[in-house]
Amino acid sequence: MFKLQPIIVTFLLHLMVTLGIAQNWEPLPKGNFIPSTKTIQKARWIEDTPPKYNKKVTETYINLKSTFQGVVKPSNIEPFLFKKHPLLVVEEIPAENSFPFKDVSKLNIKYLDKGHGLFAEEITDITEDKDGLIFLSSSSGLAIYNGNTFKVLKGTNEFELNEIENLFTDSKGLIWIATYHGIAYIKDNQLYIPQNQINDHVWRVREDAKSNIWISTQSDGVYKIGNNNVEHYFDKNLFEESFDTHFDKNDQLWLALPFGIAFLRNDSLFQYKLPTSISSPRCYYEKGNEIWIGTFYGGLQKIRNDSLFYVDAETTSMSVYEIIGDNRGIWFSSYGNGMRLITNQNEVITIDEKDGLTHNGPIYFYIDRFSNIWVSDGQRGFSRIDDNILLHSKENIIIRPINEIEEYENEVWYFYNGDHLKRVINGKRYLYTNKGSKEIPQNRHHIDGCVVGKNEAWLANYNSGVVHLKDEEVAYYRTNESDYENSALNLEFDNLNRLWYLTRSNKLRYFKSDSIYSFDATNFEKYTFQDLLYGKHTNNVYAVSDNHIIVINQEKYKILSYQKKVLAAYENTNGELWVFMEDGVKVYRELKLVQSISINIFKNTIIKSVECISENKFLLATTSGLMELQIQKDKISYKKYNQTNGLNLTNINFIKSIDSNIVVVAGPNKYYYNSLLSAKNHTPPSLKLEKILVNTEEVAFNNIVLQQDQSIEFLFVLINWGNESELKIKLDKNGNSGKWSTHNSSALSLKKLAYGNYRLNLQLTNSISSSDILSINFVVEPYFYQTTWFILLLILCSFIIVFGYFKYRILKAQKTKIALEKTIEENTKQIVIEKNEVVKQLKEKELLLKEVNHRVKNNFQMVSSLLELQVSRAVGQEAKENLQVAISRIKSLALAHHKLYNSENYTGINLKEYVDSIIADLTSATDKNVEFYLDYDYIVNIEKAQALGFIINELITNSIKYAWDKNDTHKNINISMLKEGGIFTFKYADNGKGFDQKVAKIKKQSLGSILIGSFVSRQLMGELKIFNEAGAVTVITFNEEILK
Repeated sequence: MFKLQPIIVTFLLHLMVTLGIAQNWEPLPKGNFIPSTKTIQKARWIEDTPPKYNKKVTETYINLKSTFQGVVKPSNIEPFLFKKHPLLVVEEIPAENSFPFKDVSKLNIKYLDKGHGLFAEEITDITEDKDGLIFLSSSSGLAIYNGNTFKVLKGTNEFELNEIENLFTDSKGLIWIATYHGIAYIKDNQLYIPQNQINDHVWRVREDAKSNIWISTQSDGVYKIGNNNVEHYFDKNLFEESFDTHFDKNDQLWLALPFGIAFLRNDSLFQYKLPTSISSPRCYYEKGNEIWIGTFYGGLQKIRNDSLFYVDAETTSMSVYEIIGDNRGIWFSSYGNGMRLITNQNEVITIDEKDGLTHNGPIYFYIDRFSNIWVSDGQRGFSRIDDNILLHSKENIIIRPINEIEEYENEVWYFYNGDHLKRVINGKRYLYTNKGSKEIPQNRHHIDGCVVGKNEAWLANYNSGVVHLKDEEVAYYRTNESDYENSALNLEFDNLNRLWYLTRSNKLRYFKSDSIYSFDATNFEKYTFQDLLYGKHTNNVYAVSDNHIIVINQEKYKILSYQKKVLAAYENTNGELWVFMEDGVKVYRELKLVQSISINIFKNTIIKSVECISENKFLLATTSGLMELQIQKDKISYKKYNQTNGLNLTNINFIKSIDSNIVVVAGPNKYYYNSLLSAKNHTPPSLKLEKILVNTEEVAFNNIVLQQDQSIEFLFVLINWGNESELKIKLDKNGNSGKWSTHNSSALSLKKLAYGNYRLNLQLTNSISSSDILSINFVVEPYFYQTTWFILLLILCSFIIVFGYFKYRILKAQKTKIALEKTIEENTKQIVIEKNEVVKQLKEKELLLKEVNHRVKNNFQMVSSLLELQVSRAVGQEAKENLQVAISRIKSLALAHHKLYNSENYTGINLKEYVDSIIADLTSATDKNVEFYLDYDYIVNIEKAQALGFIINELITNSIKYAWDKNDTHKNINISMLKEGGIFTFKYADNGKGFDQKVAKIKKQSLGSILIGSFVSRQLMGELKIFNEAGAVTVITFNEEILK
């Protein structure tokens, strides 16, 4: 009998594996004791040089007040009349799809210089237009970067696009160009040049909150361009040059004069006259109630409540050309020394060539719509600082990879992959070392560690297994196995004081009371363990295998099984177990699955470490870099920080929370995770159509029409600086929606399209948001034979042909009809003639037939009369009777002939009428007292009728002569003829004496009997039976076809 139970069990187990459901708790197998030896050696700690951390920013008050310098009233001048000129592209230089990053880069910094395809050696400034295209200026020209190419632009003879000092995009989308010889702006790919040009070196272009444009010049003061008017601020005795302007929230105009900081308040000029060593301001930046000032000689300064401060941010004697701010803090350039960031925690971070900048000569910055910082360098290209989440501590004194960091109270322990341990106590650093011996190798390669008290820790050693370090004593617990088995990789203490660890052979063991226990001979032996962790909130030990997690709690265990590979596991502060797998994330609460999210971002990825940085937000260390993961309901958003993103951290060891900081360790380097360093900008990407080519010829964006044998190519600009994105396309035809697919290029070529109306839909997406859908309509024209008019013409022609054919058929039919009618008429006439002839002949034949019948009748009558005459002369009774019988026979034949020619049907006669006539004729001449009972009514042919009539005549004659005595008064004759199944049965019976057998034998030789037999066999082709049954009975059977 078929058993369902094993199938049901298998199905349920498969379902549990698919859903990641835990099996029931089982008793923990008893570990196998492994003999080991304990060896103790001396160890020593050496005090080391304290590390250097990032410097805090300090302020120094400058005892200097602003002083009144005089009155400067602006003069109104004629508005600038801008004339439009074509903006020509003189060269297109292919650019790399993604900027390179330096091998030394520790931050998400990319760069580009002339050696990597940049159009110029130095970049003086950078800005962005309303579409997200990047404009870059140099002393030799201006170019637009669209992600694919640099388009080098050409000006006019009166305004050449060279010696550009500054680029600025205002709130209306105009791109202002400040050069050594005046200004201009770009709008809608057109160059606008003022007819009354400022013939001076223009330093900067700014915009205030009221959308007024401020222009700073070298020797012609400051211009303010407002609504249809221009104001000129200039006083030869007070100021001629201003490097920058800033209109603050108190309606004060700040001027960057060569020898001091100045501002205009109600047309009164005030100035902070600084010493030459810290003078010459270059830029302003306002944040809150503070005005930050960058100077050429004196580094960074700021004004708060009319008081001047010097800002110590490692900027002494540095030239600060630019100050900008974002959510991460305040950025400023330090020409010759890179750039600085003053974080919101008031720490200064130095970023220079060693961190990935193209060079140490940054001038101006620009923050794009995605919060990336573009840094122009006056000597070598430009850099772009993309989204960052790490701060390099620059603390690596020992050039060894850090395998683990543990903290205990005020101590922090560092476990290195070398011959040192490091311990930091209240800022002081100590190094541990030991010499080793022949029996015990030097204690090095510390893969993991557990700090259990002051000056006490357990070490996981690559070659020596479990090691206990306390004060200045180190104890080794070694088995008699090989170094491969006698090793420890991960250490975790549980609440029963068992020290769990994994070996290099991926086996699970634990240490307790100076003894080592293995699970090699248990059902754990089949698992290859790759990670081990302890949940402090559940007291669970999680041993992670390829497709399983063994959960151990005190003396019991259960198994979580999966179809896909387990990459990592993590228990958060709520006791929830998060399992990261190849196909998504599963969340357990009390080991019950509460959430499962599918996402395909971990394929071909190895997760080395996981740390929870906030609720449902994780930082993952992978073999390719870092990944920030945010889980909300059933959706996962993520951002990668890896080589593709310019972050050269491919050797990350682990991530851990240390001293309230998230620490990322890569090799010997330690980084602090700081979400405030991330730009946190969720601006959606944008997509711009740049060019459409039909058979390599550029066409306009509207009313696009092409032939079926032509190709069409779309060139796009994908604006998503600093982020990974993918282009999705969907092609609709004739109103029928297509399917979205991913395209990995900024160019799309379509060939051999069938005719129809098309709509190309495009959308640029990243892990957070998507651009608006860009739709392009175009028409592929049909061949002439596919056009509507051709089809209509074809239908019309077909109709004409069909109509003509039917018309032809009708005309032909009409002709045929006329001819047929004529033929019919002729034939009818002929038929009438022939009919008349036939009728004539028929009448003649009828006359002839009547004549023949009359003669036959006369002949029968003559024969009958002759026989009757003979009867009167005959001698003897027997002779008379024989003659009388012959007369009756002749009369029966004559009667049949008479019935035939007197009827309208010459082919047959009514048998009943015929027999009635025979009976009437016989009884009238012989015995009228005989009663006849007849049961038949058939039409038979003349020949068979005569045969039947003859037979009946003979039988009736025989009955009248022999059937009854003279005294019999009740005389009956029954004659019937029945049909059954195509066979006729003729029956003749009288109620007389019956046949006398002796006499019958004699009579069989009589003429009557011979004639009856002959008529039955030859005429009727039947069978004759004679027998007695209450009288004489004669039965004749024959086939129905005989009578026809």
